Amino acid sequence: MASSEFKVERESAAGPYVRKSLRKGLHLARVCEPETADWYSYAVVPIDADPRYHADFRYGRNRGQRLDGTGSGIRKEVVASWLIDQFPECHLVIEIPMEKPSDPHVDLSAPNLLVCGEELFEHCPPGSGIEEVTLLLLAHIPQWGYHVFGLKLSEGSQLEGCPADLVEAGLASVQFVLVGAYDGEGFALLTREKPKKTVVLRLGMGED
Repeated sequence: MASSEFKVERESAAGPYVRKSLRKGLHLARVCEPETADWYSYAVVPIDADPRYHADFRYGRNRGQRLDGTGSGIRKEVVASWLIDQFPECHLVIEIPMEKPSDPHVDLSAPNLLVCGEELFEHCPPGSGIEEVTLLLLAHIPQWGYHVFGLKLSEGSQLEGCPADLVEAGLASVQFVLVGAYDGEGFALLTREKPKKTVVLRLGMGED
């Protein structure tokens, strides 16, 4: 059973881990990677994760390093609740690196789909609920190439097509990057500003 509790703890090793992952990502990831050098860096792990293993983002319970009592990771709806609370003005965007617009099962008319050449992204606008954001977080497996971005758009801008184009044009700024870690049991997080809450006790509850 996945953990309904998690914590967001400062961890300097998250920076190099995230930037290395972004350099292998889609265009948006590669565009935003250089500006994350001075951002706040965190480990997002189950509430009772052993701090000795926070800096080793590559491995989870499969190497015997159980991040929580069951080794089953964090419930995505709890992470969704925290992201909504922390970044209410952000469009949430996730890369879909294992699919292409030409794939027969891809619905190009889906309202939450962004098509950028041969790249696909899904997004949730500000004001989306926990269910919508949870589905976004589940749109790609967290064990490989898992990149979620928080984009704050300038007034009058719209998110469509290539999100990287807005960033490069100065019409959107990336506020955070969430990267899959610990073999899918947790995340590495970089944020432009310091989060308001870094301990989440239960869904919908927190401590400053």
